[in-house]
Amino acid sequence: MSHKSSHLRLQKRNLKTLPEVPRGRRIRVAYLHENALSGVDSLGAHADTLTLLYLDFNCVEDLTLIGRFVKLEKLYLNCNRIRIVEGLECLKSLRELHLRSQALQEGEQLVFDPRTVRGLQGTLEILDISKNRITSLAGVKGFQNLTFLDASHNELEDFEETLKHLISFPSLQNLSLNGNPLERSVGRHYTTGILASLHHLAELGTAPFPADPGKVLGTSRSGVWRRPQPHLPWTLQMKHALEELGSD
Repeated sequence: MSHKSSHLRLQKRNLKTLPEVPRGRRIRVAYLHENALSGVDSLGAHADTLTLLYLDFNCVEDLTLIGRFVKLEKLYLNCNRIRIVEGLECLKSLRELHLRSQALQEGEQLVFDPRTVRGLQGTLEILDISKNRITSLAGVKGFQNLTFLDASHNELEDFEETLKHLISFPSLQNLSLNGNPLERSVGRHYTTGILASLHHLAELGTAPFPADPGKVLGTSRSGVWRRPQPHLPWTLQMKHALEELGSD
């Protein structure tokens, strides 16, 4: 199947509703970002083929109908109007969920329906919930295969409680919590406290430097810190370091 027939490209057209998509096309990827869409009803006929859905920068509030796309693997919903993440419990193939920066009303925060969390606990690998005024990770704990979590720029204050919930992600390797109040409350113990509790963590987003960062993390120009790899030969460590510097 050619990309032309399997990829729907309707991004940046200021659409409020989707035009009908011919049933003869088996849509696998839909680029619908930067429109004014509140839903994707006309894609219903492609519920058994759609694997990637890009809906960033739209007006989506209700996710219930998106839950019909049971083959979805990646779902991009950054910068919409979602208040409750619900109706996605049947997406048993979903590996990535991107929910950054929802247009919330004063006093609101992004919340997750427990049924959706339970439904995705065995499959979700990447979750972006940054910039959503979230005060606790209690609502998203327990994702067994989650390797990447961006919860930066929220309202997380309780460091001990946050660590307790982070421990419920046994596969977590990449974490970003910068821009939360807990950074200031814990100070220089922020990084060392996280690494002491999350032994499997490989990368931690920009945060205050520990007292002796050289003993805890390697750093790159990007501000992403990585655990050193003492088991690697010195020449291989140098090779990795040079490759990283060259990529910045």
